[in-house]
Amino acid sequence: MARNNKIADDGMVQDLTKRVRSTTDHVVSVKFYGAKGDGATLDSAAINACIAANPGATILIPAGTYMIDPTIPVNLNQPGTTIRMSAKAVLKMQTTDLANYSIVVVNADDCAIVGGTVMGDVSTHTGSTGEWGHGINVQPGSTANRLLIDGVTAKNCWGDGFYIGGASADITLRNCRADTNRRNGLSITGGSRILVQGGHYLNTGAIVGTAPMAGIDVEPNPSSGNDAIEILIIGVQASSNFGAGIECVRASGQTSRLRVCDSIMAANHTAGFLSAGTAGSMSVELENNLYEYNSTYGIHTTAPGVNIQGGKTFGNTLSGAWFASTVNIQGLLSSYNSQHGVAFAPGADGSLMSNCIVRDNCTGAATSYYEILVSAPSVAVIGTYAKPATSGNRALYGFAVTGGGSTCTISFCRSGSGTSGQAAVLGDTVQTPLLSSV
Repeated sequence: MARNNKIADDGMVQDLTKRVRSTTDHVVSVKFYGAKGDGATLDSAAINACIAANPGATILIPAGTYMIDPTIPVNLNQPGTTIRMSAKAVLKMQTTDLANYSIVVVNADDCAIVGGTVMGDVSTHTGSTGEWGHGINVQPGSTANRLLIDGVTAKNCWGDGFYIGGASADITLRNCRADTNRRNGLSITGGSRILVQGGHYLNTGAIVGTAPMAGIDVEPNPSSGNDAIEILIIGVQASSNFGAGIECVRASGQTSRLRVCDSIMAANHTAGFLSAGTAGSMSVELENNLYEYNSTYGIHTTAPGVNIQGGKTFGNTLSGAWFASTVNIQGLLSSYNSQHGVAFAPGADGSLMSNCIVRDNCTGAATSYYEILVSAPSVAVIGTYAKPATSGNRALYGFAVTGGGSTCTISFCRSGSGTSGQAAVLGDTVQTPLLSSV
C-alpha cells in the first residue's frame, strides 16, 4: 500500500533507516576459528571465539548449516560487531528438550545481524513445556542499543523468532521473515524507538503452538519496569498466524505505544489486529492498513487507546471491526465481511466514528446482521455512509442501535435499506438531521 506524506516525513523512520552498516575494514570468517558448517558439528563455541577475538569486526558466516549447542548460544557481545551471513547460511538449534534457549543473544551496542537463517527445533523438540526458545534474543537485563537486524529469517523456533526485551533503544528489523515459530514471530516486551520495516511474520503455531501465536506481539512484561514505547511497524505483512496478525497488550504498571502503518494483516486464525489487557496504559495508531480474510474480526479491540485512520477491512469471517473498548475511527472502509461491518459492543462507550464507508457486509447470513451496530452508550457516528447490498445475503438495517446503545448520536449520515429498512434505533437516539437515504 502506498505511503502517505505524513508517514514519509516521520522523523523516526528517517533516523532509524539511516543506520545501515557497511562492511568494516576488519573482516574475518568463522571458518578460521574452526566452525565447520557441516550440519553435524556443534559450532557455537567456534563462532563465539571468532566474535571474542575480533571485536568491532564483520564476522562472516559462509554457506552451510552450523549446529548450535542448546546451552551455548551465539553471543553477539562485542560492541560495533556485525554478523554477516551468506544467503545459504543456517544457524540451526540442535534438538533439545530445554524450555529456554536462544540461537543468537545480543547484549552489546552498535551491532548488526545481516542475512541468513536462524532455525529452531520445533519439529523435533523433545520437551513439552516452556515458551522461550528464541531465534534472536535481544536480552533483557543488558543493552543492545542501535541494533540492526536486516534480511534475516527466523523459523521453527520453540518460542519466538525474534525477541526484544529490556530497555534497549533504536532497534531496526528490516525486511526480516519470521516463519512457523511456536509462540510469536516477533515479541516486543520492552524497549523504545523500535522500527519494524517491511518483511513477513507468518504461520506462527502452524506446526505446534502456544499462546498468543501472533505474527507480532507488543506486550510489556507486567511490573517489569520496561515499557514498550515508540514502536513503529510499517509496510509489514502478518498473515496465516494461529493468533492475531499484530496485537498490542496492556500490562500492569507499564506503557505500550504503537503505530502500525501501510501493513497487511490477512488470513490469520483470529483477528487481523487485536488490542487487549486490563491494566497499564496503551496508545495505538492504526493508519492505512488492510485487514482481510481473517477467521474472526479484521480489527478487534478489548482495551482502550486505539485510534484508526483510513484502511480497509474486507472479507473477514465475523465482523469487519468489533469494538469492545472506546475507539476513535476516521475514514475506514468496511465491506464484504460475513457479519456486521462495524460493531460497537458493550464497553465501547463514548466512541467516535466519522467519515467512514460501511457497505455490502453481512454476506454470511440473510437478515441476521447490520452494516453498523451500536450496543454501547454515547457513541457518535458522524458523516458516515452505510449501504446494505441490494440482493443476496444482506444487512437487516444500515444502522441499528440496540439495547445498551442509549444516547447514541447519528449526524449527517446516509444509509440504504436492508431487508427490513434503513435504520432501527432506540427512542433516545439523537439523529441530527435524520438519516438521509441513499
